[in-house]
Amino acid sequence: MAETFSLGRESGDDGSFRRQESRWRLTRFDDVPVHEGRYHLYVARACPWAHRTIIVRELMGLQDAVDVSFVDPIRDDRGWGFTGDGYEDPLHGWRFLSEAYFATDPGYEDRVSVPVLWDKEQHAIVCNESADIIRLFATAFAPLASHPVELCPVALLPEIDALNEWTYDGLNDGVYKAGFSPPSGRLRGRGARCLRGARRAR
Repeated sequence: MAETFSLGRESGDDGSFRRQESRWRLTRFDDVPVHEGRYHLYVARACPWAHRTIIVRELMGLQDAVDVSFVDPIRDDRGWGFTGDGYEDPLHGWRFLSEAYFATDPGYEDRVSVPVLWDKEQHAIVCNESADIIRLFATAFAPLASHPVELCPVALLPEIDALNEWTYDGLNDGVYKAGFSPPSGRLRGRGARCLRGARRAR
């Protein structure tokens, strides 16, 4: 018998999808010590949140400054794994990305997500929020970039933040909310919100 899909802790009282908050966030990007080779990025090509950190790393030319490992895009109930054939963890030889979470917090109980920015000196996760990682790469890491691109002009930051807010709620996370919501009339509005966001983005 097939297992019943469950959103677990990310299920609202009405069955809607409520994404967990990223545990490790950055509030001041200029407070992060920036040294070439200090950080390691864990990503999955199948995850759009992780994919944008890969894009910004390439755009900025941070390949030499921040090395990267890929988890297997196909996962089971144990989460993101290092299964070989290009999906390895050269730092620790971990089998699952969850080991990075437990190394940082042995009591961690929430869902293990990508991307993860790992601090080799502190032996801990420094950030697991893609929005913070790409902002960090585009600003504090710019001196390490081989061909830096001004992705976050200071004068445009209020507009960038406003754009990020509605695209996140209406499009990026909106497709998850619509897709995971039960087919009740009360929740069909989440699909309509995605369509409105798509029309606005055109």
